[in-house]
Amino acid sequence: LLKQGKAKVKNRIPFTIKMVEDTTEFIQPIIGGMDTGSKNIGCAATANGKVLYQSEVKLRTDISKKMQQRAMYRRTRRGRKCRYRPARWANRASLRKT
Repeated sequence: LLKQGKAKVKNRIPFTIKMVEDTTEFIQPIIGGMDTGSKNIGCAATANGKVLYQSEVKLRTDISKKMQQRAMYRRTRRGRKCRYRPARWANRASLRKT
């Protein structure tokens, strides 16, 4: 296909070609399936009963825990900066006696 000029190289790694013109000669009946779960995602493509592509992705389950830890570190960082500042409730103009 490349030598005939019917396709061009799209990516070198992974090697992928893209058809230049629409064609009906090289069409395969491929069935794709995807299973989206809470911890794993499965993906597969089959043609004529043979598996062409199959993959499984394990999702991260520690993200909410890491976000809570990040928020805790942020709170302590903010508290560290104003150690000797007077308390906020006693630092209001409306509360000062004139």
